[in-house]
Amino acid sequence: MDGEPLTVLLEWTIHGSPSNDTLGLPKAQSKTWLVDRSFWQSWKQNNEPQPVPWVKCKDWVCIEREPIWGTEVTHNRMRKILDTCFSTGIQSMAPKDSGRVTRCALPDHISPKADLDEIQLMTGDYITGTEGHYMPRESFLYLRKYERTLEKITPPIPIHLLDHIIIPINIRQSHWFLAHINLQTRGISLLDSSQVYSAASYPQQKMLIWKFFRMVWTTHVSAEASGPYWAIPPDRFIRLHPRLTNLTPTMTQTLRKCQQITVSSMMEVTNDHTRTRWNRRGIRPELAGTQTTDHHGQKWTVLEQTGTPQQNKFTNTTETRLACGIYTVLSALYAVRNWKIDFVQQAHISQARNWLAAIGHAINEVVSLHRCRCGRNYEQWNDQPTPPCPACEKTRPSKTSLRKRERESDVDV
Repeated sequence: MDGEPLTVLLEWTIHGSPSNDTLGLPKAQSKTWLVDRSFWQSWKQNNEPQPVPWVKCKDWVCIEREPIWGTEVTHNRMRKILDTCFSTGIQSMAPKDSGRVTRCALPDHISPKADLDEIQLMTGDYITGTEGHYMPRESFLYLRKYERTLEKITPPIPIHLLDHIIIPINIRQSHWFLAHINLQTRGISLLDSSQVYSAASYPQQKMLIWKFFRMVWTTHVSAEASGPYWAIPPDRFIRLHPRLTNLTPTMTQTLRKCQQITVSSMMEVTNDHTRTRWNRRGIRPELAGTQTTDHHGQKWTVLEQTGTPQQNKFTNTTETRLACGIYTVLSALYAVRNWKIDFVQQAHISQARNWLAAIGHAINEVVSLHRCRCGRNYEQWNDQPTPPCPACEKTRPSKTSLRKRERESDVDV
């Protein structure tokens, strides 16, 4: 299923329709924020570190407070150069939440490309020195980019008053599943109908989900008060993305050799600096059921097994293997109403497919499929002007019949 029809169906099933009782879907009583799918795709892309060429490392920025979501790298020679540069002749910039921000250009006689070929800086990397935390201006702008992005988005109501946040996630351009943030139970779940297919993406997606939620909370609720924190069992903590935990391969390997990974063993392997980063990011290793008295804020957990039916567990897999869009819509429908999942039989998926088709007809969302001369298929909604082809950016379609479309396309629905 393509993103546009999926979004339409998610909007309708999440919020319900009080004016149409024939489809049997009452208006939802919960307050839900459906995160825009295009935003999430850009959020993922913007959080992917990119190489910073040394030719762009002439201008550097010094931040007084360590970046919460940055990655510290060690380079003694560059640190000494930057310590000298920022100790004299610095230019102050507008103060930010990270404290005093200053800018400095490297002297002309220093050539980073010639001197530092052995390391590759990435966006988000910084070097800690005596004057603060140094990063190329390119990396500084990278960090500010997604901060400004979150400042611009607006939840339907203040985030702390919501009941649910639903995030549609697409991986490999072929499979959809949902992230469900339940603000009532303070739990985060991945509602995925093909866990085996998606498992490799979970560490990155969990990092992005928590970073998004934590930053939105800080931006729109309070930057001062204690916000939500994520309590994670130690054996699951080490499976999270290293850009979230800052656990090095050596640390992770040492912990995996332990007969049992405990909070104490993690404290022995890590240092105070690493644990301070965890606190600032709102994560901490903690055994399930532990009653904490030394940490303020909201305690959150991630549910590893949500009971979402798996689409490849049926006899007739031809009918269900391409049904991730249906599972995604049903999962959202049940989650925001706190219903117990019961679409566990193959007949349920066939019935749901017909029901969703009836929804599309009832809400008068008519879709015409176009095929560009370059071979790309794309949709036109309602009476909107024919859009340019997303591949060649030209408007030269010819309509394709549904039967021909089914023969030519084999993507998840």
